[in-house]
Amino acid sequence: MASQSAGRGSGLPSPRPRLGIAVAPSRVASHLRQSVGLPALDGVLVREVEDDSPAARAGIRDGDLIVEIGGQAVTEADQLQEILGTTPMPFEVKVVRGTDERTVSVGGEASVSGEA
Repeated sequence: MASQSAGRGSGLPSPRPRLGIAVAPSRVASHLRQSVGLPALDGVLVREVEDDSPAARAGIRDGDLIVEIGGQAVTEADQLQEILGTTPMPFEVKVVRGTDERTVSVGGEASVSGEA
């Protein structure tokens, strides 16, 4: 199928998967969680989700804590970018919302474990 393989092998880098989010550093996430009585967790805090972005379509919301992408733990914003650069779509993102942990699928049909 020529249309699906167009661009492959052309020497051009594949586009990096993009979530469409703005994040806060993990130290900010930890401090904010503790200030509202929630346990501190390693992860990256979602500050903003772009409308109609892959993250928005997957059900990720402002205030979610991203703790895992594609089975790899996320503890820093730079690490999130590195993981996105090596993880093929679709992939799963584990988030913590308050005290609830849920897994959402990004880049494929929307499917959510837990309610998002």
